[in-house]
Amino acid sequence: MTEHRFIAYVTLADTDMCRVTAQTIVERVKTRFGGKISMDIKPPTSQAGGILIDIDGVLITVMLIDKPLPPDATERALQLDRVWPDARETIARNKAHVIIATLNPITNHGQALNSAAYVSFVAASVMDMTNATSLVWEAGDAITKAETFQQATDALAEKQLPVLSWMSLAIGQGPPTATGAPTVIMRTRGVAPFAGREIEFAPSTWPPAQMADRVIGTALYLMQRGPVVKDGDTLGNTSSERITVHLEGETVRLQLEGVSQWV
Repeated sequence: MTEHRFIAYVTLADTDMCRVTAQTIVERVKTRFGGKISMDIKPPTSQAGGILIDIDGVLITVMLIDKPLPPDATERALQLDRVWPDARETIARNKAHVIIATLNPITNHGQALNSAAYVSFVAASVMDMTNATSLVWEAGDAITKAETFQQATDALAEKQLPVLSWMSLAIGQGPPTATGAPTVIMRTRGVAPFAGREIEFAPSTWPPAQMADRVIGTALYLMQRGPVVKDGDTLGNTSSERITVHLEGETVRLQLEGVSQWV
C-alpha cells in the first residue's frame, strides 16, 4: 500500500487559541472519549514543531496558526461539497486555523484506521476550546461544519466511522448509452489510505442519489475492513441488483450488470 498521512485543518472565526495546549488537548481527549487511550506529550523535534502528542504509538503534531487558512487548502473540498450550503461563505470569514497531522507513515489498514480516529479525536477536542467553524480533511478533500464533525466524532468513539468527513465524492457526466441516454460517473477521494484504492462507479443511468448510496456504503465497508474485496466479487442490496467489482490499478470499479442501462 502506498504511504499516506492524515492532515486536518480546523478553521476558526477568531484568533483566540489561548486554551489550546498539549496538556489541555490530552485532558480533553480523555474527557470526551474515555481513559482507554494511552497519551504522552513529547518535546518538539526538528520534524515537528508546536505541540507533539503520542497516542497509542501514533505521533500527532498540532500547530496553531494565527492567520486564515489559505484558499488553495480548501478550494477542492468546497468544489466537491454538496451538503453544506454556507461552506464557502463560512470559510471566507476564517481568521486563524489549527493544523493536526500524523507524522508516522501509514502503510496498512490498521494504521490508517487508528491514525484517522486519533486525528479526529484531537481535532474535535481543539474545537471544544476554540471558536471553530469547520474541519477540512486533506486526504479526502472533504469539508465538514464544526458542529457536525464534533457529533460525528462522538459517534466514532462508539465505532461509527465519520465516513462523510473522511472522504468526498466527485460526480461527473459519463458517455451516453447506445440509445443516447445520459449517464453519471462517480469517484471517491479519501478511501485509498484505508483500502489501497479509490472507488469508482462505472457510468450508469441510475439517479445520482442512488449511486452515491452504494458508493458510500462500499466506502464505509472498506474503511472498516480494509482491502477485502476481490476482482469479480458482487455487491447489491437486492437480488435483482448486481454490482460487480473490478480491481483496476488503484481503483475499485463498481459496475451495474445485466440491465438495460448499457443499451
